[in-house]
Amino acid sequence: MEKNKKNLFSKTLGAWKKCAAITLCLALTGLLLTLGCAKEKSGTTGGSDTQTTLEGTAWKLVGMVDAQTGVLTEFEPKDCEECYTLTFDTDTTFSGRTGNNVLYGKYEIDFTACVYYFICCAISEAAERGDGELYSQILWKNKFFTLKDTSPRTLHLYDDDDKDYLEYNEIGGAK
Repeated sequence: MEKNKKNLFSKTLGAWKKCAAITLCLALTGLLLTLGCAKEKSGTTGGSDTQTTLEGTAWKLVGMVDAQTGVLTEFEPKDCEECYTLTFDTDTTFSGRTGNNVLYGKYEIDFTACVYYFICCAISEAAERGDGELYSQILWKNKFFTLKDTSPRTLHLYDDDDKDYLEYNEIGGAK
């Protein structure tokens, strides 16, 4: 009897986690659709006719930048090549890594308004190392982007109040 209670509790907890994750994604998507945005950022290719997709691009996090001071904070572990990456596999799907976990899902992007949002996101549940947990929390709350045609190309993902942004450099294998 005790074993059945434990199994039931474990199954209920697992189902609750999935339901909570889906509810959170739907709530965030609804909020983003309700708020909308037409922010402009200097140096962006957003809004131009030349850039209309991130499909096939891969990005490595440089760090988090304080938009007011320009101070860059790197995430630990710093020497991990596969950590803190994003790959836009198709026009609507992405994958990536935190410090220890794999993340994946669907996204929508508007190059005219420089707005993006993740839909139906999932992340594995391994214990994080370094700043992996902080990274995933920041990543999900960012909504605006700039894409700079520098060498390498740079992607900035901004939060709602423009206080900080995640800065990525494009990495090999991108088109």
